[in-house]
Amino acid sequence: MTARARARFAILALAPVLLLLLPYAAADLGALRRELFGYGGIADLGWIGFWRGLRWLHTGVLARSEAPYWGGMVTMSKALTLAAETALFAAMALRRVRWTPGEASLAVLLAFLVFYGNLSAQYLLWVVPLGAMVFDRVAAVHAVVSTMALVGLYSFLAPAILYPSPSAALLARPSAGALWVVGTGSVLLASAVWLADLVVRGAARTGPAAEEAPAR
Repeated sequence: MTARARARFAILALAPVLLLLLPYAAADLGALRRELFGYGGIADLGWIGFWRGLRWLHTGVLARSEAPYWGGMVTMSKALTLAAETALFAAMALRRVRWTPGEASLAVLLAFLVFYGNLSAQYLLWVVPLGAMVFDRVAAVHAVVSTMALVGLYSFLAPAILYPSPSAALLARPSAGALWVVGTGSVLLASAVWLADLVVRGAARTGPAAEEAPAR
């Protein structure tokens, strides 16, 4: 891409977001700044969610999920995510990997899922359209383990979302909790494998033999 094309792409990507934020900035700039830069997430999924689940399996006590209860781990999670995203952008800028825009966007989101530990359920959906768009071979595995994690999470913590009554629940609460923990760990592993697979394929396209072949 030429410098002009890159600038045009950046404007098209950022302008809609900035326009959507303008009304909130006008109404309460402090609240917007606090939500954008101070939000810590919920420890339902991600590696902090997985640790929370393991502690429940070990002690029988379920810790609170809000970010203030995981202060040090959330700070470390943010630092890890920024470092990972910086490494990805540096690899792209230095042409150590060669990706299509869809693959690059997918890699950035997968890095977020792997390294940011305080995730709520909706974050798992972010990779779905990109995985479908690039016809990625790991997308189906990620979809299966994400479904497993979400069924366990909702059955354990919010069964009314899935079932019309407590008697209709398909899983007893201990089984649902175990499914949540196993599913969360599986999502972490699948996300890491998917990201590694993308990096390996992107790096393979930068060798001398791949210079003439377009990225697929």
